[in-house]
Amino acid sequence: MKPSFRHGLFAALLAATPLVAGAPAIAQAVSPAVGKPLAAAKTMRSGPAAIAQVNAARAAAKTPGERTKVAQMAAYVYANSGQYAAAAQQLETLGAGPSQLAPYYYRAGQYDKAIELGKRAGGAEMQKVVAQSYIKKGDKKSAAGVYAQLIRTNGPRVEWLENLASLQFSFDKQAYLATVRQLIKADPSPARYKALLFNLKNQNMGDQARLMLFQLMRQTGNLTEAVDVQEMSKLAIIGDQPGVALGALTDWQKSNVVSASEPMITRLVQVSGQKSAAAVAAIPRLPATPAGRMAAGHALFGSNQYPAAAQAYRQVVSANTPIADQARLLEGIALVRAGDANGGRAVFDGVGKASPFYDVAQLWSLYASTHQ
Repeated sequence: MKPSFRHGLFAALLAATPLVAGAPAIAQAVSPAVGKPLAAAKTMRSGPAAIAQVNAARAAAKTPGERTKVAQMAAYVYANSGQYAAAAQQLETLGAGPSQLAPYYYRAGQYDKAIELGKRAGGAEMQKVVAQSYIKKGDKKSAAGVYAQLIRTNGPRVEWLENLASLQFSFDKQAYLATVRQLIKADPSPARYKALLFNLKNQNMGDQARLMLFQLMRQTGNLTEAVDVQEMSKLAIIGDQPGVALGALTDWQKSNVVSASEPMITRLVQVSGQKSAAAVAAIPRLPATPAGRMAAGHALFGSNQYPAAAQAYRQVVSANTPIADQARLLEGIALVRAGDANGGRAVFDGVGKASPFYDVAQLWSLYASTHQ
């Protein structure tokens, strides 16, 4: 799933300019040779026959007033016929400004012209035309620059932040995460997390980082697909965290997200239950080594003993072994689960940028910052 992007045909592109918002009135002063075909074109609204009537009126027009009426009707008919470049050319003869012309050149596919006119016009709506034109040209970085400038100039708006994040996702993940952070701070609802988490779920990452991303999906109420339920459970069992798999599977069965009778789910519940019970029973016999403390942390976490789990993981972090960043992230999650969001956030922020767990740690830190 790619990030959502709310560009569409926004209001500036949907609304006709004032000159052609409706069929122009045909003044009584025009001659019958001009007025009659213009009236016919007005009735037809669009199509080759209407354009032919406009051309007949143009051939008969003698005065500046008549030529103005012809140009107005021509713009109206061309726009309704989907000939936006021709409509724009008629509007130009009537002295239309860049803010009126840019949407028509955009619709005509003349994106460079739309960008030029949109920049000249200024204003937020026209900058959206500029950004959309850059997107059509395949220049996402320039489009992102337009939205970033809009936000700097006018302050953050949800639509602009969403569009900026969608663009940044393809070329600058760190900027994307920073933009999403602004969005989630404004609205920390499960729906706001959903696109972000599903986007990152589809990125390449190690199994343990992926498991902790699934943990956040569960934490935010976004682990609702059977395929994700199964993948998380398998990763937890393989990663010596069967209690995590068991707790999640039990919750999902109770919520009817997955069928309790589904063979794969039934098998995962059985395996995770057996392994979890064995892991808890083995805690007293575990050695006081980083590997032993990590195993203890997993068993304690899986049995919902979160403060004790955090303490065990903290001992692994203190030992400064290759698994320290994994333990640090798990410690933070345990603290959040124990109700200490501030403590969890401080731990998440200790994961360095070079770590394979950095992106997931930043997302957990964002979650913790909105649940203090």
